[in-house]
Amino acid sequence: HVFSCSWCVYTSTCVDTVSSSCANGDTKADTIEMCPFLSNTSTPNLVHSQVPTDIMLTGRFLPQPRDSRERYVCVANGESFEGTYVNDTNIICSNVTFQDPPGVAIEFVWNVEVSWNNYRMNLLESIEVTSYSCANIADDCSQCESLKFNQDLSHYKCGWCGPLDSCHFTPYCDTLYPLSSGMCPPAQLSSITPNEGPNSGGTLVSISGTNLGIQSADVLSVTIGDSTCDIDYDRYTPGKIIVCRTRGNLLNTFEVEVQIRGNSQPIRGLQYTYSEPKVFELEPKLGPISGGTLVTFKGEKLLIGSETTVQIGTELCEIQLQLSSNEVLVCRTQPVTSQQMTSILLRIDDVMISVSKDIDGTEIGLLRFTFLSDPTVTMVTPSSMFPSGGVSLVIHGTNFHSIQNAELMILYNNNNNNIRNRREVYLTECDVIDETSLTCPTPELQIEYRTNETGTELIFNLILDSVPSIVGLETINFMLHPDPIFTPFEKNVTQDPTQPIIIKGENFLLNELTLQHIIISAGERRCETRHIQEELVICYLEDTQGSEEPLFIKARVGNIETDIGYLTLTQEYDLLRIILPAVIGLLCVVFCGCGVSAFIFFRNVSRKKDVRLYRVMKNLEELEMGVAQESKKGFTELQTCVEEFDQDLTGGKLPFLDLKTYLMSILFPEGGLFMPVQKYRSNRFAHTAMILQSFRELLLNEEFLLQFIGVMEKQTDFVIKEKCKVASLLMVCLMGEMDYTTHILKQLLGQLIDKSLIRQHSKMLLRRTDSVGEKLLTNWLAVCLYGYIKEHVGTPLYRLSRALKMQLEKGPIDVVTGEARYSLSEEKLLRHVIQEEKLSCFLDTGDGNGMPITFLDCDSIGQTKEKALDAMYKGRAVCERPSLVDVELEYTKSKSSNSPIILRDIDSSNESEKGWTRINTLKHYKIENGAHFQLRTRTESTKCDYVGTIISVYDKKREQNLENHLWHLSKPDDAESNSSSSKEKMASEVYLHRLLYSKNVLQNFVNDLFEKILDVNNRQKENYPLAIRYFFQVLEEQASKHDITDADTIHTWKNNGLALRFWVNLIKNPEFVFNIYKSSTMDSCLLVIAQTFMDSFSVSNTKLNKDSPTSKLLYAKEVRTYKQSVANYYEDIKKLPRVSEEEMTEEMNSLSKNLQKVDMLDTEEALYQLLRYANKYSTQVNNNNNIMTTLIHAYCTHSNLPLGCYATGKM
Repeated sequence: HVFSCSWCVYTSTCVDTVSSSCANGDTKADTIEMCPFLSNTSTPNLVHSQVPTDIMLTGRFLPQPRDSRERYVCVANGESFEGTYVNDTNIICSNVTFQDPPGVAIEFVWNVEVSWNNYRMNLLESIEVTSYSCANIADDCSQCESLKFNQDLSHYKCGWCGPLDSCHFTPYCDTLYPLSSGMCPPAQLSSITPNEGPNSGGTLVSISGTNLGIQSADVLSVTIGDSTCDIDYDRYTPGKIIVCRTRGNLLNTFEVEVQIRGNSQPIRGLQYTYSEPKVFELEPKLGPISGGTLVTFKGEKLLIGSETTVQIGTELCEIQLQLSSNEVLVCRTQPVTSQQMTSILLRIDDVMISVSKDIDGTEIGLLRFTFLSDPTVTMVTPSSMFPSGGVSLVIHGTNFHSIQNAELMILYNNNNNNIRNRREVYLTECDVIDETSLTCPTPELQIEYRTNETGTELIFNLILDSVPSIVGLETINFMLHPDPIFTPFEKNVTQDPTQPIIIKGENFLLNELTLQHIIISAGERRCETRHIQEELVICYLEDTQGSEEPLFIKARVGNIETDIGYLTLTQEYDLLRIILPAVIGLLCVVFCGCGVSAFIFFRNVSRKKDVRLYRVMKNLEELEMGVAQESKKGFTELQTCVEEFDQDLTGGKLPFLDLKTYLMSILFPEGGLFMPVQKYRSNRFAHTAMILQSFRELLLNEEFLLQFIGVMEKQTDFVIKEKCKVASLLMVCLMGEMDYTTHILKQLLGQLIDKSLIRQHSKMLLRRTDSVGEKLLTNWLAVCLYGYIKEHVGTPLYRLSRALKMQLEKGPIDVVTGEARYSLSEEKLLRHVIQEEKLSCFLDTGDGNGMPITFLDCDSIGQTKEKALDAMYKGRAVCERPSLVDVELEYTKSKSSNSPIILRDIDSSNESEKGWTRINTLKHYKIENGAHFQLRTRTESTKCDYVGTIISVYDKKREQNLENHLWHLSKPDDAESNSSSSKEKMASEVYLHRLLYSKNVLQNFVNDLFEKILDVNNRQKENYPLAIRYFFQVLEEQASKHDITDADTIHTWKNNGLALRFWVNLIKNPEFVFNIYKSSTMDSCLLVIAQTFMDSFSVSNTKLNKDSPTSKLLYAKEVRTYKQSVANYYEDIKKLPRVSEEEMTEEMNSLSKNLQKVDMLDTEEALYQLLRYANKYSTQVNNNNNIMTTLIHAYCTHSNLPLGCYATGKM
């Protein structure tokens, strides 16, 4: 619409041109050209801060005030100043004063605004006035006065104002203090750098001071003693620094004199010393051709002068100032191309040193250095190690004597249940023995490595100075084996000192141990190891004298030292003298005794057999009794009703994650700095926003995007992790264009199907994440189905996870291993007899009443605190409650007790035995029924808490801070004695009924979840997620296109795309949807349920037997039922009306609008990271896309980076 309006200038109002008019005497502007306005022109536009200045502004049609009420007001520096009308094109802002903010270097730009009768004047552009301060430019009189001669700075009109003792605006100083400007104090010298140099001269010295002239011509001369120092006028800093180059002089210390124009006398006060640098010795004299050798020159006066260089052959040797002094000069060699002996030239200013001298100056010889070929490795002995380490490896090869620093690097891929895919690096220092060998002690690996594990391959590497790659390392196969074990004596041993000492054990030959590796001592005596077998070590005492006192035997190999026991040595006698008199008499009775001896021998053998048989029968009887008790207890547990779970799980708001956090969990499950969230944004977007916008528009080009993805996937270094990252970044960038994203996904799926058919692996389609398209499908489903999850599937999923946690906590859970009595996973099943008791206690909630709560007496203190927090914050998200380390558990025997006790997992009362410390439990503190507990905020830091598997996984590093190993309910197998383990630990199969019990208790929750996921009919059919229906249609269309009629193939595609890629992921990871914590024990149980869900979708019927995994046997019966539900599910979806392209477009556009309303992920950061990939593969992309070439070139130009800047790590 076009409105007819006019502007009343004096009243500043807008009126209708036809029906209204301005007040009497007012001026009416009918067009924009007639409106009053100010331009951006000001006179002056450069003013000195703190100096009142009149500033004239220019404009047109400026109204003239008619009385005192009508006026102009100028606003600058946050203050108002009077504005005076000059004519209709000019006004003057009077006495404007600017106060520069702190930290301003020289200039600061201010915006000036003008109001007319409290109405802000129109500005074509902002009026900018620049302020400056002479004091910020110069703080010295000579330096200040020199500004007048500096073409770049003379317009500031600065001069020295004596009364103010500062550099100031000259007109202002002349006004306040006439004839006082430009009068400088006398010159002074403060320092000379360096203050010592070679007597041959050539040293650049910098003389600092104040008022050292206004121009370089004011420095008339510099002399050191009788020698002139040649002034370098190009390096002169007015008033501050004079630079000159010394000439040769005698070895002595002289006074420095500087003559400045206007000073009647030379300026003195500094001294300079001439010295002679000498080199006495050089070491080492050889090194590898890869460089990195630290060459040390020993001598005197080696760091004097201004410039020092070392040239070895044709290459400069990089001086290491932090390692150097006047007596020692250190430099690092650079790589050369071949073996060679080269000369060395040390230059200190004008001194050239190529020979070494002794102290009196006599030449010793030329300075030379030899480059040898890089070291190589031929063999390592032994070729294995054990976790405790400490055994010396001998590494054979060549040219090791050219190396200064050698380190052994062992890399171990830690893939245990708690720390997945983490590479641990261990380093130890090596000693060079000679040219062909060096020794390295093996490191101690901070890992759990069971004795039944053998043959884990380690990555073996050496770090030798700066040698980049060592020939021969690739052929080394280095293995990790279990620790060797020495078995202590069962009782004190008595034997002749000349007889060998036999020590039993394990894993001696497995670790390739030699006689030198095993050290055995008997008290102060050494026992020489002479023979080693796999389970036997034999040594002989060097001192064969008898001993009245028992000797204590110790065995050591590497870092392992074991106490073997006591050995008593019999005294030495002349056995022949004792035996001979008795021989004749003995022969007389031999024949008589033979018959009796034979009878007694066979009788003893018979008795020993009877004893062994009795012991075996006794052990079997005890085992049968244990099985009977466990079975009876299991049968009783199976009768337990699950109503208690339903009562605890009903009601309350579910702790759903918001959409943004949910998407971060799905898109970027590993986290990390590449997550495009707001906090990772940086200032780079100030100059790249336009480029990123252009790149986004390019991504919206279907042809380019498909080509971009295709090019990346062809690169060998574009690994699966990178593909997942790119797919998630694309999802973030295209979240506002879901219809376009759907179209791209459809194209990618078509390409994947084409490839799978070519490779004849059609049923493997979508099973793994081998492409951007497969991960993009997962992300697309996650975005599209968020609302469906919250409304339909969220409740049963949360109930299952909550019920699983409650079921696990009903019985004992080992806080160290994560093993639980009521686990669904055989891997995390507790296989020990734990005689626990329930404790009915009270928890103080702060309102004066005690909340009833039940614990187990075998609960650790950390588990007790976790259960207490669950009770106090029931139904609330994990993030809304304190963590275990933030609270302490206080115990009182009764409510009236006045002596509370702080309970901790680890304190001075822990039970310790043979290197093992047991974590404190409620039973340890003798807690009884009726006890009162209270959670208090921790006021001090302590290391006496152990965070276990209920709230987190077992933390090995916490144990490393203790002298002993930790255990809770059961020690590892190798830590238990044979007698106790046979009674407390039975065969695994005895406890499998516990899996069945837990499965029965949780079955209703599993059924509810599966039914909700497979529910089509109970929900309005037309409202069933269009994303799922459309995805199935796309797969069916592709099958039809390729003439695929095999129903199993299409069924498998749907299973892999929806069940495997989406539902299984959520079942395994409910923390992606809810604000809850998932322990390692829960994770193993959820994995069993997820596997059952996937088995239900499988088209194959695997025959199970006694050797099948327990998880499959556990749900074998239910899987058959679920398979029928899955078949019905697919049939029900087939009956739904087809989704048209128009419906899908409307659905996706609606979803895009909803996503734009939410505080989502940072698309600019995602675009930036994608642009890095575009730049990384710019050569491949640019071959077919000129637009991309222009875009990357523009980005690198804006960022002052070379094309291909990603490769240098600067992008």
